[in-house]
Amino acid sequence: MNLKGRLKHISDVFNIKDYDFIIDTCCDHGHLGLALSKKSSLANIILIDINQGIIHRLNKNKLPKNVKTLCLDAQLYELEKGKSLVIVAGVGGELAVKIISSIMNKKHVGCEVDFIIAANNKNHLVRDKLQSLDYRSFRENLIFDGGIGYEVIFSKFMKGKDFDSVGKQMFDQKNEEHLFFAKKKWELYQVKSRYQPNYENIYQEYEGLLQSFDLD
Repeated sequence: MNLKGRLKHISDVFNIKDYDFIIDTCCDHGHLGLALSKKSSLANIILIDINQGIIHRLNKNKLPKNVKTLCLDAQLYELEKGKSLVIVAGVGGELAVKIISSIMNKKHVGCEVDFIIAANNKNHLVRDKLQSLDYRSFRENLIFDGGIGYEVIFSKFMKGKDFDSVGKQMFDQKNEEHLFFAKKKWELYQVKSRYQPNYENIYQEYEGLLQSFDLD
């Protein structure tokens, strides 16, 4: 399985040998998990989706021995003993936060977990939630896939930098594509802040980010 764009970046941003379990929640076609299964036969790859049709299609194929599928609401998943990486990609920020919260609210004895989140929107909610759980920004990247910008957040417990709402560290201030992405976010939250005061802070953060760009 040859991955591209956002999924290729996710597969390359971490060392699979660091984990006992890789949990791809909301896995959709399962391409990411299947590609990861070929990197190491020792890691247990768990593909989760609430859609029965998706899991049925995956199970029709001969899956690698280290791949397991679950038809399940990702919020109900319980970590197994060991070190896990939970991946949440291709869903909105609000759902990503629910999945993170639900997993972390369970009592897991002997479990350690990192997160990679690539939500389609409202990543400020994801950062705020992770920060509240004492998780930190280990690495953040802005990845363009099919002309669309995706924020990929790799977070570890108490390892890395404190989060800011807009992920300033992932921006290249000399990159026009990054500037365009930041401008669109600034415009979005400028409008939202007119009607919802709670968006004022994030609008101000994007405004400050725009002032840091230097394309001359």
